Amino acid sequence: MTPPHPDRTSRAADDGHRILVCGGCPHAGETRFTRVDLADRLRAVLSLNHANGLLASFVPVRRVTCLKACLFPNAILIEAPGKASWGFGGIASAADIDAFAAFVVLYVKNTEGLPDRAHWPAELRDKPLPWLTTHRGVLAPDGSRAR
Repeated sequence: MTPPHPDRTSRAADDGHRILVCGGCPHAGETRFTRVDLADRLRAVLSLNHANGLLASFVPVRRVTCLKACLFPNAILIEAPGKASWGFGGIASAADIDAFAAFVVLYVKNTEGLPDRAHWPAELRDKPLPWLTTHRGVLAPDGSRAR
């Protein structure tokens, strides 16, 4: 018997972190993964990270209708209460998914959600979305205050 999918189990251990995968744009055929496939592959990698102790709790992944990132196929966002929210676009390969999963570990461990860019996986350095909303206002992708 297959155990229930981690994203469909009780949220009791949920610490508020969540990942959203854009599912509404017409870009589905432009990159390697469909929205369903991207979300499922990301869940699988995060489940392994959780099982291997890299994440204290599983970070749920949900497909949403719109992230307002229509120019960026396969956009994903990570957010948590009181932390910066990070969005990335153009996630098109298994290496990109692995890189995002590594970023999730950095994000979860950082109390403000602002992991040092020098530690970001190389595959993500050119993929942040041009907006970043935080509990302190809007920041530019480089972490500086947007005007």
